[in-house]
Amino acid sequence: MKKLFIALALLIFATPVLAETWIEVGWDRNRNSIMLDTDSIKRSNGTAFYNVKLPPIKEGGEFAIVGSTMDCAGHSGRRWHKALEFTTYRQDGIQLDHWYNPKDEWQPVYPGSTAYTISDFVCPRRVK
Repeated sequence: MKKLFIALALLIFATPVLAETWIEVGWDRNRNSIMLDTDSIKRSNGTAFYNVKLPPIKEGGEFAIVGSTMDCAGHSGRRWHKALEFTTYRQDGIQLDHWYNPKDEWQPVYPGSTAYTISDFVCPRRVK
C-alpha cells in the first residue's frame, strides 16, 4: 500500500510536465522534435503566450520548457516573438532550474521557420 501511495504521489507531481497537449512544430539540427503545448496558449490584445518544449542537447540529458510570446499584430507587416522564461527538467520530469530571459528583444518570425509554424497555432489568423 505504501508503494502504491508513493507511486501515485510521484505521478501527481510529474503531471504538470506530462499532462499538457503537445504537438510537433519543428525539429532541431539532430531532427529531435520541438513541441508546442496547445493547452498553454493564451491570447490578449494581439499577443499570444505559449510554451515550447526543446529537446535535450545530448541523449538522455535535460530538456527545457520555454515560455514565449508572439506579437500576432505584425508590426511592420511581420510577426515577432521572444522567449520570456526558461525551465529545465530531467527526463523523469523533475524540475532542475528556472530563470527569466534577461534580454527583452523581439525576434522577427521568418516564413519556413519553426516560429512561423508556431504562429499558425497561436495567432488567430494570418497577418497579410
